[in-house]
Amino acid sequence: VSFEAKAYDNKGLASFTEDAGREPSEGCNVTANSVVTGEGKVLEVNATALQGCDVVVNVTVESTTRSSTAGEVCIFRVLSTASPDLSIVSSFAGSKVNPDEKLAILADLGSSSGVDASIEANWTLIAGSFQGSQPLSAVAITPITYSYPPVSLADGAIVPVNLGIGLGSLREGFAYSFSLQAAYVGGQEDFVALPAEASVQLVVNERPTSGTLDVTPKVGDFQALFTLVASGWVDEDIPLQYFFRVQPDPEKTDVLDLNPSVSVNRLQTNFPPGPTASNFTVLVQLSVRDAFGAEASAQEAIVVESGSAEDLTNSAAETLENLDINNVDPDTGFQVINYASALASSALEALGAGGEEEGS
Repeated sequence: VSFEAKAYDNKGLASFTEDAGREPSEGCNVTANSVVTGEGKVLEVNATALQGCDVVVNVTVESTTRSSTAGEVCIFRVLSTASPDLSIVSSFAGSKVNPDEKLAILADLGSSSGVDASIEANWTLIAGSFQGSQPLSAVAITPITYSYPPVSLADGAIVPVNLGIGLGSLREGFAYSFSLQAAYVGGQEDFVALPAEASVQLVVNERPTSGTLDVTPKVGDFQALFTLVASGWVDEDIPLQYFFRVQPDPEKTDVLDLNPSVSVNRLQTNFPPGPTASNFTVLVQLSVRDAFGAEASAQEAIVVESGSAEDLTNSAAETLENLDINNVDPDTGFQVINYASALASSALEALGAGGEEEGS
């Protein structure tokens, strides 16, 4: 038994019929060897290098006792393989994701040249766990499965297959791994569809912990000098940054930043008086941020007593007169202007209260 194997380019051919007029294709190199087994003689063909080729094998059987031969032709096609072009654009290497932010993973999808077929892409969670053990489909704010028809992928078009995770879904300190797979769908006769896969890993940041905010004195008037100290805060992602704020009225949302541009863990400042309706209560707030922006907060209520409208007005005017605009850092200037403005508002409140008392 002898074999002769030749391979032909099958592009554009609708059948497996051997065309005697064709020459074997240079791009279809047959690598084959024959082995003898208990069943007979077997031809082994390496199909790896024959994608997109028609292989024609002529089998000749010759008698060793008389001069006669017989032949058979075996024809088979080695289909090409095709996978979509898939890439995850977002990278979280050397960084962390903050738990109080939305997560966005950007990814692009395209079609291989010459392939006219729809593509389906699907996101899955490989490692990690969401709050409440919810599935990916419950926390995603984008689709986790995308389907694109051939017209959307024509002429080298790139389409998005992004993944978004909603606020409050990720767990602090957890490591996550997401996989994105894409494959051609539908019956394909001229190629074998193989899935493309890409993955991305990330770690969710942990907020600073174990620290305190201390304000002294706990009770004072609008002329008292208060000391704010942040201490004991711990986080592996250093350096930590400390920012103080004051909420003059607990019933309102207005907040004044005390050091918006420079981090300090100790600060001395004056506070405007709290409102009469809340017994002069003022809320002092602290934000502590680690190197990747994860933020923890603390708050302490103190009492800042008011004075007469005249005292408040005089103090506001004196504060502004003593401000050297040409020789002051931005945060200090910010504090002084906010303080003087708040004193003026308190003076107006005191005048209104005095008028009501006189009228009564």
